[in-house]
Amino acid sequence: MLPPIRRTVLPVSGHGFPAGVVRTVLELCASIFVFADSELLFDFTTTLLLLDELVACTELIEEAIAQTDIQAKPCPPRR
Repeated sequence: MLPPIRRTVLPVSGHGFPAGVVRTVLELCASIFVFADSELLFDFTTTLLLLDELVACTELIEEAIAQTDIQAKPCPPRR
């Protein structure tokens, strides 16, 4: 479970700007192909996890207002 929105104040042009920092996790399936002299040596599928933080302005950081659009697609079966 990700931690809740972290509230902070960012300096912008000498003024404090209230903002929220949101942690995100993006999970991707990747197919890796290894070639030598134009010939496929081997391939495999792996899962990548990308962790990041995004800053949102004050109008968007209320948990009751914030919405996420989650789309999922199954990884292709391994060969």
